[in-house]
Amino acid sequence: MKIYLDASAVLRILFRESGPRAPRTKDAAFSSQILRVEAARAIERAHLAGRIDAGLRARKTIELGDVLKAISVVPVSEDIVAIAAEPFGIPVRALDAIHIATAIYLQSELGAPVDFWTHDAVQARAAAIRALAVRGITV
Repeated sequence: MKIYLDASAVLRILFRESGPRAPRTKDAAFSSQILRVEAARAIERAHLAGRIDAGLRARKTIELGDVLKAISVVPVSEDIVAIAAEPFGIPVRALDAIHIATAIYLQSELGAPVDFWTHDAVQARAAAIRALAVRGITV
C-alpha cells in the first residue's frame, strides 16, 4: 500500500489528536517537501498561542524531523506545479493543490494507486475531484 500524507495527517499523528490516523506502512509513505514548512509553522503557531510550552515545541520539532526521515519527501517540480495549476472547479488553496498534484504525480510515476490522507474537508473534496482515493475524512 502506498500512502500520501498531507500536513493535517502528519499533525494529527504528531499531536496525538483523536480520529482516524494514517497507518504506519512498511511499503511506502510519501509527502511533498512543503510538509516540512507547513508542520513547522503549525508547531510554532501552537506554541505562540499558548497551547504547547517551549519544551513540547522542541520535542514536536524533533518528532517532525523523525517523521520526515521515515517518509519519502517529494520535491516540488515543474511537473507538479503544472498539475497543481490545472482547474479544480472549486476553490482550492495553493498548498492544498500542491499536495494533491504531488499525489497525482506519484501515482503516475509509481504506476500504482496512492491513498491520499488528509483531515481537511475542502482538500479532501478537491482530491476526490481529481480521482484520488481519500482517506482520513469522509468526502
